[in-house]
Amino acid sequence: HLQCLKALRVRRHIRRNLLSPELTPKAIADRFQLSRTQLYRYFEAEGGVAAHIRNLRLERAFAALADARWGHQSIQAIAEEHGFSCEPHFSRLFRRTFGVTPSQARRAEAALPTDPSSGWPTLQSWLGRLT
Repeated sequence: HLQCLKALRVRRHIRRNLLSPELTPKAIADRFQLSRTQLYRYFEAEGGVAAHIRNLRLERAFAALADARWGHQSIQAIAEEHGFSCEPHFSRLFRRTFGVTPSQARRAEAALPTDPSSGWPTLQSWLGRLT
């Protein structure tokens, strides 16, 4: 049970510090006094620690691109804000993950219902409208 609690603490730490450039597998292992093997075991199902962090950052970037409040920010700025220093690399990862480009995700924001009682689409159904 102690290992489960530690794994939960590690995941919480990642979520709370997701946008920090210092959030690296080594920094996490050091903070929680874990070996690299122990840390990677926690994230084996997600493809490893770095993949887990990258996927969470991509999800947050997707939410920002689909949020009108971020409309004044360039895609490059949103990529950088979410831990991606290279916009072309971010765009490739984004498209591979979500099946649409960051620009397409941003344009599709207008297709979302503005009235929550009208029923919010799931991410999957919303993405289906883009293609």
